[in-house]
Amino acid sequence: MLNGKVNVGAKGAVIAGYGKAGDVGNVNNTGATHAFVGYEHSLSKRTVLKAIYAQVRNESGAAYNFYNAATGSVGGVVAGNDPKGFQFGIRHSF
Repeated sequence: MLNGKVNVGAKGAVIAGYGKAGDVGNVNNTGATHAFVGYEHSLSKRTVLKAIYAQVRNESGAAYNFYNAATGSVGGVVAGNDPKGFQFGIRHSF
């Protein structure tokens, strides 16, 4: 996985990342890629608003998905499908 961040102005930053999972063992078409791009805006030294778009591109035999912290799972995708989504949030450091 490769991640990056570029500051935009005094309070903003563009973030992006790209990762690749190779084939599992000797089974062809079981790899995937994951990419995201987003924007962070600082409200203060400790509070940040964030918006991200991300997509997983599965090969025909792969079923990678986003991690679900509530269930602790990453499954639920039919092999070959490409999950994608938006994330919006606020982070406050105490």
